[in-house]
Amino acid sequence: MPRAIGAGFPALEENMGLARPTPAEQIAALIAAGWQRIEIGERCGMGRDTVRRILSGRQPTPEETRRIDRLYREVARPRTVAGPPLGGKLGHPYY
Repeated sequence: MPRAIGAGFPALEENMGLARPTPAEQIAALIAAGWQRIEIGERCGMGRDTVRRILSGRQPTPEETRRIDRLYREVARPRTVAGPPLGGKLGHPYY
């Protein structure tokens, strides 16, 4: 099963003042996170050959770019960690 994009991958770059990765870079990050080209294609509504061509340098259409970006952001979105409520305490004995 593909994993979420974590440390070592560009995630939500505009929040860090960095340029947004290209669609090819986004696909490469998804593949590095364990996604298969066919899975990326299915989620983005395109064939795996289209994914391969984008990785090889073909310029994606604006709609393909939006779909790739949407999947990338969905996977790269920061996750919240559930835990017990702290009841106002921060773990310090004086709080």
